[in-house]
Amino acid sequence: MVNNAYGVTIFCDDLRTESTGKHIYIGVYEDGMVVEENFPITLPTFIFAIRLLEPIKEKGRSVNIKVIFDKDGDESVIIDSDLPDDRWNVLDRPDFDKGSEFIGSVFIVKVSPLVIDSEGYLRVRAFRGDQVVKLGSMSIKSRSRLGFTEARA
Repeated sequence: MVNNAYGVTIFCDDLRTESTGKHIYIGVYEDGMVVEENFPITLPTFIFAIRLLEPIKEKGRSVNIKVIFDKDGDESVIIDSDLPDDRWNVLDRPDFDKGSEFIGSVFIVKVSPLVIDSEGYLRVRAFRGDQVVKLGSMSIKSRSRLGFTEARA
């Protein structure tokens, strides 16, 4: 059984939210980003859809989310944000499953524009006191460096 916080990030180009609250992810990156042109590149929008699950027994613990660009170990922080404490209010809702051991929160972060200067990795981390929760990582590689000479169909 998992006793620590955990989560995942969806990396995509854009997002739409329906009136029912459902999200439509557009241009989801599954195996990383392959860049067709020379660096730097500018993406008009980029979405980090971050889902964090936290143990209820740790209610009230503060969380800081960072998105880091890692270029060969040289890291720069793109996003640095504390999560709101009101995420715990879900425990007071009558429809909350009282048998659950975790609460789940989704945080949508839109960066517009996102400038990428070189190959590297986008890494999403949650810092909960001395605990670092790895929430996702996406590689960014040049097509020419990967050995592709023609565009794929």
